[in-house]
Amino acid sequence: MPFSSTKHLPRNAFKRRLLAVLEQAYPHGLRADVLAWKSGVSPKRAVYWRLNRLWRFGLLNRRRDAEGFFVYRISQRGRGRLAYLREHLH
Repeated sequence: MPFSSTKHLPRNAFKRRLLAVLEQAYPHGLRADVLAWKSGVSPKRAVYWRLNRLWRFGLLNRRRDAEGFFVYRISQRGRGRLAYLREHLH
């Protein structure tokens, strides 16, 4: 997937892309830098900002790894939101 600027992604499309990548990584989760690379989103800081919002809304779980970085994993609520977005976003 080529890198795309977040300027060209509608808000829900960006959310759907991040949740879909995290769903594929379940149950292990991903660090934000790896998630940015796997989702093909640039700039990377947009991913960090969006992950924090999704975590605050309860769509993600997070924990710290051995190096102190946050590892994000999709929550049950996040799976429900992803199903909704897949159904309503074309």
